[in-house]
Amino acid sequence: MAIKKKISKATIFQTVRSSLINAVNSRDLKIGERLPTEAELAIFFGASRPTINKVLRSLAQDGFLETRKRGGTIVLEPKGINISLMEISDHVSKIEKSYQFVLEKCFKGSNGSGGINWPGVIEETPLLVIECVHFSDNIPIQHEKRFINLHSAPEAGSVDFSSVSPGKWIKNYIPFPTVTQELGAIGAGNSLSDLLRVRRATPCIGIRQLIKKNDEFISFAELTSPAGRFQIYSLYEP
Repeated sequence: MAIKKKISKATIFQTVRSSLINAVNSRDLKIGERLPTEAELAIFFGASRPTINKVLRSLAQDGFLETRKRGGTIVLEPKGINISLMEISDHVSKIEKSYQFVLEKCFKGSNGSGGINWPGVIEETPLLVIECVHFSDNIPIQHEKRFINLHSAPEAGSVDFSSVSPGKWIKNYIPFPTVTQELGAIGAGNSLSDLLRVRRATPCIGIRQLIKKNDEFISFAELTSPAGRFQIYSLYEP
């Protein structure tokens, strides 16, 4: 079976769902491939048939799978643009520029207080709030505002983020996360224009990034780059 069972302390539902998502993303399960039957998956994961059915229905709703009458459950082709979890310093290195970042803020707070608002996360959840600016050859190319859930990733509370960027730490600490990213266009406000050294209302690329692991919220970030200073590439291969 091309599916690798993930061993974790999560619920059976989360374990099965995460394992199937990883199999699809890694292409261990290829587009158009038929999954094992519910009975076979139940035996493989040591789960009940209703749990397997619930997982498959949830993945079908999210566009990973399609259940066909008499045709079983097959893997669907991803829809839309897939922006990989790229760490900004890796991007700068690839274009042979010098990378630096400056930590502007780093403090602990709780969701729902002090102007901190992370929709979907329970109020009073302990969070780490980080703001920094990334540079390429001393030119600011991206502003990052990030929340890290200290309930899900408590180790982040003791990290010195003046010496390691939050994106790099997450990439190294959270293997194979589930990442949702929304891409849009925004204008730089007063504070952003100062930090990015651009005129007010300069067009910028905005990315809202949500990172989860085993259905737990790990991090939420707003990444803003002046148009023309940062490029996003997406490659899809079936």
